[in-house]
Amino acid sequence: MKIIFCLLFLFGGFSFGHCDIDARLKRLEKLVNEHIMDQVVFKEKLNVLEESVSDLSEALSNVADPEQRSETEEQKNSYDLKHSPASLEKRVSKRVSAGYVAFHAYLSSSRHYSNHEIIIFDRYTVNEKSGYTSVDGIFNTPVSGVYVFTWTITVPSQGQRIVTELIARGSVIGVLSSDSDKGDVSVSGVHPATAFVVAHVSAGYNVFVRVRSVDSGNGNVLSDDFNVRSSFSAWRLF
Repeated sequence: MKIIFCLLFLFGGFSFGHCDIDARLKRLEKLVNEHIMDQVVFKEKLNVLEESVSDLSEALSNVADPEQRSETEEQKNSYDLKHSPASLEKRVSKRVSAGYVAFHAYLSSSRHYSNHEIIIFDRYTVNEKSGYTSVDGIFNTPVSGVYVFTWTITVPSQGQRIVTELIARGSVIGVLSSDSDKGDVSVSGVHPATAFVVAHVSAGYNVFVRVRSVDSGNGNVLSDDFNVRSSFSAWRLF
């Protein structure tokens, strides 16, 4: 009897223990499934968040940085102020008072020149800073800077040719060939020739026009107040 009772006790305890394990396994399986679902939901939310961040970054890239926008506005305001009429007038006035240089001189009459002779343009209408001297035809640069030089030479009769050159501090910086229908002696037209030179010249440099060569010694240069003027001019750019 005792043996039967013990067997029933053991069998009953094992049954109860087996049922408890099954319940625990089910609860554990439920927890695992819930955790898996939580992970799925988390991944979906993460994807949505990443898309939102990407859209936000793209939107921000199309919007100017406040500091950069402020700098751009400052640059615009600086440009407007710099180019305002009052500012331009002030800058021009300052430039004129500081280093505005210009002259224009011409021959008062036709003359004959030989090789390597300086052409003296004996009359001038403009001579700012008094750099040009009509006595010797030399421009003594009063202010260093970039200058524009131009000169016009006219040969008066058919078949003649004269080559002139612009000299600055002993160096040739420009050459001009003038002729009046050279090669066709039956034509007596007068053709003025003009040259332009842009060069940086330092203060104290002597600049002048001289004759390089003439044909058959006929170095006639035409200039008068009725038909054409042979001239020499220059002005400082900056």
